[in-house]
Amino acid sequence: MTNAKAGLSSCSRDTHFELRLPGGRLRCDCCGQRVSAYAFDVVEPSFVRAICTHCHNDLLAIELR
Repeated sequence: MTNAKAGLSSCSRDTHFELRLPGGRLRCDCCGQRVSAYAFDVVEPSFVRAICTHCHNDLLAIELR
């Protein structure tokens, strides 16, 4: 479905995303804590980041364009 005025799909404004993590294999390089879905945060609709829930080390930043 496309927004005719803006030429954008209706999905481009949605901040919902699905995250599938490989079971228990992702770990923080700093403290070794397992990375869970709780580590991920949508800062803006086009920017997602992950921060370790134990030591607060930056793990991942994704900017969508």
